[in-house]
Amino acid sequence: MRFFDSFTPKLALRIVLSILSLVLLFHLTVMVGIVPYKIVWGSKLHSINQMLVYEWITILITAIIFLVFLIKARLVKTFLPLAIVNFLLWIVFVFYSINTLLILTSGTSIEKGVFTFLSFLMALSTYRLAKEKSFVSWR
Repeated sequence: MRFFDSFTPKLALRIVLSILSLVLLFHLTVMVGIVPYKIVWGSKLHSINQMLVYEWITILITAIIFLVFLIKARLVKTFLPLAIVNFLLWIVFVFYSINTLLILTSGTSIEKGVFTFLSFLMALSTYRLAKEKSFVSWR
């Protein structure tokens, strides 16, 4: 448990918001063609139209997850009680835990090398924030 003593909710929040910002930027670069779509989604995308659908869905899900973390940080005001926000964070934790395992089975070394670590860090940070019984200050 000593790790969690130094892994503060504030640090976890900064990690997730930073990573999610980079993920959104990455997926936007895929959509506009800066990053080739053949290297994402386990190299299973076969057309630009298919890529656009997958990327729009990814951006939408990422934006919703980003919003949940902004609510936890009270950077966005909402009517949602803390218990619901924490429940949503537990769902996000499960999502990133499964995502980490799925990336490990991915066909590309780039996804395995970079995104496994980022996904694991997201799961760990989300776990830390979901366990927190109060809202978390950004500052």
